[in-house]
Amino acid sequence: MKKTLLTLALVTASVAAFAQGKVSFGNDSNHYFVLGNPVLGADLALGGGVSSTAGNTVSGATGAIPVGPLPSGVTLIAALYAGNGTAGNNLTLATSYVLDATGWLTTGRMVTHGIAVAGLTGGQIDTLAVVISDRVGAIGSAYVPDLASAAALGYQYFGTSGLFQMTPGTSLTYPSVVTGGGTTWGPANLVITSVPEPSTFALAGLGAAAMLIFRRRK
Repeated sequence: MKKTLLTLALVTASVAAFAQGKVSFGNDSNHYFVLGNPVLGADLALGGGVSSTAGNTVSGATGAIPVGPLPSGVTLIAALYAGNGTAGNNLTLATSYVLDATGWLTTGRMVTHGIAVAGLTGGQIDTLAVVISDRVGAIGSAYVPDLASAAALGYQYFGTSGLFQMTPGTSLTYPSVVTGGGTTWGPANLVITSVPEPSTFALAGLGAAAMLIFRRRK
């Protein structure tokens, strides 16, 4: 009886292990985390980064983030969102890491973590996204896709890789989200900017509507 129970427990553990796709969550010199524009006033000296990797070097790129917290006092968080399959409409928070003094590997690069993502299956293509912000995980587990959504939720800083696909590893392998598993996250710095007030987006929407009305009248 004891042997049977032990066998069942081992089988259950093995099945659970294979039900979790494994990935290595980090970035490299072709995917620096950089501060763009606009940024909070105290962080101006660190801004100016762009998504293009032209000019990237092993020591960093323009805007590559060297410290945590930032001079403004904001501490950024790196979050990985994942969803089963290729639809890209069911992403939830897989894990997040605070980018404090111990969270940065080098300028613009976070410490890499090997993680098992519940709900993903090793060996099949799934959809992922990386978000760098000050509020990831603090409000909910749903993927925040853009600045307007981040503004509505009260974020101060936000940047995302956008959706990409890769094949998570089995119970033995941890392919990198930037270089492994057939990842479609192409070379591009992930640009983080300060989030405008929600009223800014409202005014922009009114302006666009007014322009459309004016054009129609002409």
